[in-house]
Amino acid sequence: MRQSGSILIVALWALFFLGALAVSVGTRAAAGIRVAEHVKLVSRLNHVARAGVAQGIAAARSGNEEIMSGEASEYWSRANDSVAGGVFDVYSVVQAGDLGVVTNFGIISEGTKTNINNMVQVRSLLETVAEGASAALIEENIREYRKAKKTLTKGRSNGRFESIYELLLVDGVTGDLFESIEPVITIFSSDCYSGTAVARFSAPSGDEDEPMPERQIKFVYDSKKQTIVYWEQ
Repeated sequence: MRQSGSILIVALWALFFLGALAVSVGTRAAAGIRVAEHVKLVSRLNHVARAGVAQGIAAARSGNEEIMSGEASEYWSRANDSVAGGVFDVYSVVQAGDLGVVTNFGIISEGTKTNINNMVQVRSLLETVAEGASAALIEENIREYRKAKKTLTKGRSNGRFESIYELLLVDGVTGDLFESIEPVITIFSSDCYSGTAVARFSAPSGDEDEPMPERQIKFVYDSKKQTIVYWEQ
């Protein structure tokens, strides 16, 4: 009788162990499936975002009149059409695809912005956003910065800015001032178009606290050279 009881206890412990093992394996399998689905979704979003870039480039190549419409050369004429943090007053498209994926892309001519390597344009911008004395001082500091850079780099860049964020290295350009002009300044020529392509998965995940994955690509396309000169994702 005692032997039968011992066998029963061992059997119960075995069942408990197997049950716990099954739960553990099931949990890991479910987690693995979720990870695989996430990887698959991110891959899909990446392809959709790249397709958005291709559509943006096609829009630039088409010579769409909207790209140079109105008084777009003035920075204060920007419309409040926001695409992934960028503002586009010329061309913005939202396209719904299958499987709940939405592509959102916008593009704008860099020629509508102030080229910080063009001192005539810089002076005009500074006179608008800064007081007279400050504007003149910052303009002079920019000239001194470029002169020093040309010397230090032995003329490699001819003292030109190679990034808009380089402007923050100039004395007098505060964070607040830069933030106010960042959307409207560029280092690219008027042949270039900047754009942002975003792919978002819009279907509900069932978990409101879980952020929906997205893929965002920023690019600058040179229509004259027909090549992408800047790419960030």
